[in-house]
Amino acid sequence: MNCDLSICIPSLNRANYLAEALHSIVEQDHYGLDIEICISNNASDEDYREVEDFICNYTSNNYHIKYVKQGERISLDEHMHYVANMASGEYIYYLGDDDYFYDDAFKTLFELIKVDGVDIAIFNGTPVDADGHTISSGRECELRRFTDIDNAFLNLKGKSTFGAVLFKRDYLNDEYFSSLYGGCHAYTSFWLPLLNRDNRHVLIVMPKDPVVYLRMAVKNYKVAAVYYHSIPYHLQSFRHLVVNKDSLVLVNKIIKQVETRNGSIKFMCSLMRKDVLFSDIPTISISMYIKMYCISFINQFYLFKS
Repeated sequence: MNCDLSICIPSLNRANYLAEALHSIVEQDHYGLDIEICISNNASDEDYREVEDFICNYTSNNYHIKYVKQGERISLDEHMHYVANMASGEYIYYLGDDDYFYDDAFKTLFELIKVDGVDIAIFNGTPVDADGHTISSGRECELRRFTDIDNAFLNLKGKSTFGAVLFKRDYLNDEYFSSLYGGCHAYTSFWLPLLNRDNRHVLIVMPKDPVVYLRMAVKNYKVAAVYYHSIPYHLQSFRHLVVNKDSLVLVNKIIKQVETRNGSIKFMCSLMRKDVLFSDIPTISISMYIKMYCISFINQFYLFKS
């Protein structure tokens, strides 16, 4: 059965948060949208009986719920790919299992899907802590509408946060998605069908208002590894999939921006404020080693003065 919108939620060991995410969907006005919820449980160790009971007992004409429990755990990218392939909607919204919608979020989604017919929408989320307390207010920003892929990609590729992305299911390409496994950003493969076509016209939107609360989970990975391994690996893999010459120029620009950022003193200082050790940052050049030494010296000076 085809529908308007598939909300795709990969879940691992977050049963309580997933229950909150589900309630944030089913308890609000759907504005006439035909909506399905696709959930994949990645062989969690936690008890999901409360969530599973809710799904089994839920009856409504407004939302159809699909639920799958994996027999064995698969990688993060594979899991995101799997749950997206459960979808039958014209549009896919990726939602993290610890994130949840604003009360009236579907009014915005209705307008994007039924009125504007966007290709992609990238949202500003409101960050919250483990207890749902707002860390900082959701950024209400000026509505941004891009009608060409060049400006849209350069401005929004790095802002395509899982949990705050809506796109047409036509842009879900299995070959592109699986070719990006390993960088933890394979879900952004939805950019590639647009980049590789000759028609540069699109409608890609960053709405004015946030529609989702994004939970800032406790980090179980090294932040430096994300910036100096995962993201560069993803971008290099991404570049190999781009065949359109104009689009290849765009990707190379972003790669250069990331390389410049990663080698800047300002950025390395910001990582230090996130408790990153300089030993975690690869010294890929002599100039970068000198920069890191200077930063360490400056930090020691300020620590001595305080």
